[in-house]
Amino acid sequence: MVEKQSVRTIVLLWLVWAVILIGFQQLVTARFELKRPDYTLSWTSSETTAFSNQDQPYLMEPYLNTQVAWDSEFYLSIASVGYDDPIVRTTNAKDPNAPSLNYAFMPLYPLCMRGLMVLLKVFGLSRIATATLAGVIVSLIGTLGAMLGIYSLSRAKWGEDGGIRAAFYLLIFPSGFILAQVYTEGLFLGLVFLALAFLNQRKWIPAGLLAAATLWVRPGEGLLLVLPFAYIWFKERCWKQGWLKSIVSTLAVLAPALSYFAWTQTDLARKFWQVENTFFSRGILKVASSLNQWGAGFNALFGDNPQAAVFYIIEFLTVLLVIVCIIKTWKEQRELALFSLGVLLLTYTSGVAQGMVRYLLAAPSIFFVLAGWGRKPAFDRAWSIASSLLMAMLTILFTFDFWVS
Repeated sequence: MVEKQSVRTIVLLWLVWAVILIGFQQLVTARFELKRPDYTLSWTSSETTAFSNQDQPYLMEPYLNTQVAWDSEFYLSIASVGYDDPIVRTTNAKDPNAPSLNYAFMPLYPLCMRGLMVLLKVFGLSRIATATLAGVIVSLIGTLGAMLGIYSLSRAKWGEDGGIRAAFYLLIFPSGFILAQVYTEGLFLGLVFLALAFLNQRKWIPAGLLAAATLWVRPGEGLLLVLPFAYIWFKERCWKQGWLKSIVSTLAVLAPALSYFAWTQTDLARKFWQVENTFFSRGILKVASSLNQWGAGFNALFGDNPQAAVFYIIEFLTVLLVIVCIIKTWKEQRELALFSLGVLLLTYTSGVAQGMVRYLLAAPSIFFVLAGWGRKPAFDRAWSIASSLLMAMLTILFTFDFWVS
């Protein structure tokens, strides 16, 4: 049973965090300007000039502009116009039949935004401003779900205080700022962590429904939920526990795979892979190219570009942290370890050496282990300071449209 007092504490933490973070982003833009461009990666200098977003109207709307950057453009476009938005770039500007870059992004998050936009029209904002506000709200609601999910997963082992610590550490993780932006992390983590929490309680129906929904936010990572679901199903021999429970649990285990299969039968899937492969250069288990890219990233640690060095230090330290946490949870919380391992391998071998500090937010082993370590006051204070400072730095970079992850 979830303690009402703990839930109130989590809700209050979530609300205060959201107000402080969004207020901080407004504050830093009023106080100073970063020196452009950003030389972190080979291509970022051309994408971070003062005029880089001039041809991207979805990133130029002044209202809550601090909450949008990079891929936010596509979610705003899909939510307010649809996938075939004529003002969004395509994979080939010379080919009128080339798919829009919107097709690299799944529909559930922008659909939630679109539904909320109907209610938000009462404020009389412009179309893009309304979509932006809707995106932030959906992200924040998802974040609250993620906090409740990781709290539930952690409290059985670490107690009420440990569960609250896990939720708090999620908020202040270096890339935790992304949970309050027009990005999918908030919604995806909410669905994943709640699905795992229901699985932990053996509530197969809500667990399966939430797991199936994750595929329509991020298909690759969502499909990985089959791993923890199947592990519990085999571990407890669910097929021997009566015909009704057997059928329900089996369907829940298969839910992510069935949802993934349904998606592959759509035109959205075909265009998704076309855009991913031709424009974003990402794929599944591109081991050779990934190792080459990560090798170059490792060499950058010792190069003459300090911006690249700091970027890759954060990326590699995140990977190291996740590996340690997977090992720590392998024995007692193998379902969390399996999913975290899957997320690590999928993202690390996507063909592009970037994104670990953001994508690995979805690894629940991190916050489960940190909650345990945080029982020691010295670690709790030290981690809170270090993580918050790193998050502040990354938040500032994102706020000024610099590259983060």
